[in-house]
Formats: sequence, structure tokens, C-alpha cells
Amino acid sequence: MLGVSPSGYYEYLKRPKPSASTEEKETLKAIKKVYYREKGTYGSKRISKALKADGQIVNHKRVARLMKEACRVLGVSPSGYYEYLKRPKPSASTEEKETLKAIKKVYYREKGTYGSKRISKALKADGQIVNHKRVARLMKEANLKATVR
Repeated sequence: MLGVSPSGYYEYLKRPKPSASTEEKETLKAIKKVYYREKGTYGSKRISKALKADGQIVNHKRVARLMKEACRVLGVSPSGYYEYLKRPKPSASTEEKETLKAIKKVYYREKGTYGSKRISKALKADGQIVNHKRVARLMKEANLKATVR
């Protein structure tokens, strides 16, 4: 076994792992921030591009190494994670499409000034009861944002 005794190999495995440097911890925090902001749909290259856009220069190979570490901690294989990224998004049900259509109708009728709570109240007045959290999610997916007066 490459000139290494089994006991030496097991001692090597038992040794304490070096702690990450503060710079690496900060980089990992930035990666997590981008990852959660993009809802886990970015791979290492897109995360490094997003970090560059945020003013941090990080090599995508370093991001890939840190992503592997994150996958190991979460108990997910890296290949499974990247396969998950490639899967098509589930299509919205007809009910959600109708709800989104009603949300857009109220949103544009009010010239984009209504947020999710006011839109859900307007829909309730029209006879369609929709939770404000659902309205917020559908608005976020459709990239509808209320403007501040």
C-alpha cells in the first residue's frame, strides 16, 4: 500500500483536521449568501461570477472545492447536487397559473404599488381567497415588486 503501514494510514486518518482560515470562512459565507439568494440553482462557475459581480474575486475551482465540502457536510454527493441543478423546474398547476393571472391583473391595475398583502386583500374582495404568503411567492417568481410611493 504505497509503502505505508496500515497502522500509519489509520493514524493519518485520525489526525485532527486543520481549521479553515478566516479568509476561507469569509469566502464560504459569501458563497452561502449567493447560494441561498439564488435558491440553490447556481453551480460553482455561476457562483464565482456572482461573487465577482459583488466585488469579490474567487476562482471557480476554489468555489467547487468548497461546494464539495458543503455537499459532504450535508450528506449529498456532488454529482447528485449538480444533477439536481440540471433537472427541469416543475411546471405550475393550472390553479397557480390562474392565481398568478389574477395577481398580475390587480398588480397592473394598481400601477405596481400594491404588495402581497394588499393584493391578497383585493383578491379577497373580488371573491378569490389567497394567502398573502402564496401571493408573495408567486410575485417573487414572476418578478413583480411593489414600488414605494
